[in-house]
Amino acid sequence: MAMPNFLIIGTGRVGTTSLYNYLGQHPEIYMSPVKEPNFFGFEGEKKKNGRIANLENYKELFKNVSRERAIGEASIIYLSKPKAAEQIKRYIPKVKLIVIFRDPADKLYSNFMHRCREGKEKPDSFSDFLGQIDTGSPGYRRQHLENNSYYRHLKHYFKLFDRSQIKIFLYEDLQTNPFDLLRDIFRFLNVDENFLPDISIRHNPSGLPKNIVMRGWLVLGRKATAVVKRLRSFLPKIVLRFFSALRDRFWKACLVKPSLSPEARRRIVNLYRQDILELEKLIQRDLSNWLK
Repeated sequence: MAMPNFLIIGTGRVGTTSLYNYLGQHPEIYMSPVKEPNFFGFEGEKKKNGRIANLENYKELFKNVSRERAIGEASIIYLSKPKAAEQIKRYIPKVKLIVIFRDPADKLYSNFMHRCREGKEKPDSFSDFLGQIDTGSPGYRRQHLENNSYYRHLKHYFKLFDRSQIKIFLYEDLQTNPFDLLRDIFRFLNVDENFLPDISIRHNPSGLPKNIVMRGWLVLGRKATAVVKRLRSFLPKIVLRFFSALRDRFWKACLVKPSLSPEARRRIVNLYRQDILELEKLIQRDLSNWLK
């Protein structure tokens, strides 16, 4: 049974859901029907929250591979999960790895808005959210600081894999030149680079509810999404794609994206300044805009 020959390993809130859907349209690319199986980060651990921790179950995700040249999946926890890199090296040492990085300040704020959309944070609590990260408070919010320390995680992959196996992009690349980015990925995966996927839908948008009415609609949207997730294995792929497109349009209609305040940006930049400078050297890309 097939195993993937490429992985999208990170990070969150950088367009990986959109990229997963765009790559899945290519006739020479097979994407796992489960977007984030997280296998290499949780193998052998107790199954929880949809994680696939058993090798045979993981291989089942690729049972329908036929003549596709590139076989992949997207699990954004692989970059920051300590044991993931070693497990990937153990099982698929020749794998190609794709990473997208985003300005940590914008990413952190997007993640906060995403949690508001999911009902896990209150829209007016961002200052408190940052405060707990600033002080190193334990728990989920502390994880944001760890997860966005890109250099520390990426250098581990560079020690285990040849640089030719790792393709790095910036979120700005996806925003400003999506087709150029996709062609670059297609070349990296040795598939037809002239294929043009439909990129009209932006998947998994973040934002804050426009008003109290929209907040109520978002609750209904989350419930509908939960139902579809439970029925995922029984629904045809075309139905899942239709629901995904409808859901993302619905979210977009309900959400607004306020700007990050200059004060909050300064606080976040100060947290990540050294990591950004080290990452800039490692990937040889100009990241000076992230430090402004």
